[in-house]
Amino acid sequence: MKIVALGDSVTLSYGPKRSPWILHSWPKILERVLSSNLEERVIVINSGVGGDTTRGALNRLDRDVFQHEPDYLLVMFGLNDALNVYRSITAEEYENNLRIIVELANNRNIKVVLLTPNPVTERFIRYREGKSLERLKIFVERVRKIARELNVPLIDVFQLFLDNENYIETLYDGVHPDYIGQCMLGSYLAYSLLSFSGKSMVRMNLEKLITVWADGNYNAFTDMIYWRGEYYITFRQGSAHFIPDVADGKIMVIKSKDLEKWERIALLEVEGWDARDPKFLVLNDRLFIYTQSWSPIKRIHETFVFYTDDGNKWYGPYDCGEQVFWRPRVYEGKAYVIAYHPVESGKWRRDEEGERQIDLLVSSDGLHWEKVTTIYTGDYVNETDMLFIGNEAIALARIEKDPRKPLLLKSRHPFREWSINRLNTVLQGPLLMEYRGKIFAIGRMYTGKGGKVFLPDHARTGIFLLEENKLKLLMELPSAGDTSYPGVVKLKNGKIAVSYYSSHERYLYENNLVNRYRRFTSDYKPNIYLAILSIEF
Repeated sequence: MKIVALGDSVTLSYGPKRSPWILHSWPKILERVLSSNLEERVIVINSGVGGDTTRGALNRLDRDVFQHEPDYLLVMFGLNDALNVYRSITAEEYENNLRIIVELANNRNIKVVLLTPNPVTERFIRYREGKSLERLKIFVERVRKIARELNVPLIDVFQLFLDNENYIETLYDGVHPDYIGQCMLGSYLAYSLLSFSGKSMVRMNLEKLITVWADGNYNAFTDMIYWRGEYYITFRQGSAHFIPDVADGKIMVIKSKDLEKWERIALLEVEGWDARDPKFLVLNDRLFIYTQSWSPIKRIHETFVFYTDDGNKWYGPYDCGEQVFWRPRVYEGKAYVIAYHPVESGKWRRDEEGERQIDLLVSSDGLHWEKVTTIYTGDYVNETDMLFIGNEAIALARIEKDPRKPLLLKSRHPFREWSINRLNTVLQGPLLMEYRGKIFAIGRMYTGKGGKVFLPDHARTGIFLLEENKLKLLMELPSAGDTSYPGVVKLKNGKIAVSYYSSHERYLYENNLVNRYRRFTSDYKPNIYLAILSIEF
């Protein structure tokens, strides 16, 4: 399927304060979400031109639309038509131009979808000149009128923004959606387009993005939990993503009562080890943190555990052995975790001698663990999250051997035999979540084949629906560079809170030209974020 997005600078979406990379603009996000949900290649051609109007669009239809022979044409104009004092375009001319665009496209069997322009706010430089919002409303009504009379599908972006304060807040200059707005708009447009074709998609709505921790350190690898009336986030704090010869990382623990204000309560250290990838567990009302740690001396990974009974005094670290725990889960009063390790002890390498396997472990106290079974060996299998639904266990395992597509693993109690299926897209640092009978996966995705985590436009934190042994992309969270490793808490108001880390603010605004590409991972200095999302289906 081929789609052309025709519009002005809001469609173009590219620039330091919107998206430093074309791959993170809303048309490209739309392309990825549609491709994932339709299970076919969708191409979205961005034919946005800054400052353009419907008058200008008529002059470039052949070049920017028809030569591409698209199946669909998205048309969004109005901001410059209505508000640019130098264009002098009346509402009548605007309506007539849109009608001509629709007619010319229909004559070529191109399906047209009309979009109303987004509103403007007080931040818009010409907002007070001629009551801009009121004038824009006149043009918006013309779009709605054309859609009704010509029976053309309409996406009312104007009303979407007015009805949702979180969308309005993304208009950084009063007119253009910012970097966060690109993610929100791309996902919403995909949801709308699929509904026109009779296909359903779970709608993810990013209601708020909170910067939880930004202190100039390398903050990464999060997890999140709600315990005894308070929210807890844990993450690794270091100077770089990974320095093999340095015991660099420590585990930060912070808490909050309202998700807005956070306080540090602990900084946990495994002396002589690089503490990494902390994960929470609540067992028998005791709060545990597991950290897989790297020894620069022994050149091996082991998992250590800390615990607290009151959230203030912490005990540990206690050694859980030469294996990497991912996220422990509770089933019928016992803790289970899928851990990975080299087939041959001590050989933590990515070569034929460093092959890995994943085992299911069980514990009654969170400190002492026993092996239940080996689930899988090969493909450099590693980070594996597991979810219990009734008496069934569902797991998603990261794979490092090309094509790096993860494994979907299923079993029933006593969890000794597992079915194995290969999923359809790369997902790293996985988290599984059940919500109202559906299963969601969150983790690091890539914007194209062969993606590399430290190329800033390649890696993103994505939210997927796991359905029929396939991952379907729903939303990309604002993220770039080194990113992902989420935690999640279901909130009482029917929403979810997702913790994750990202380097995207290192590239925005005045940092754009200087920081677009960085040579060393220590330069990325990611922050910890919390996304508040609503889910509709």
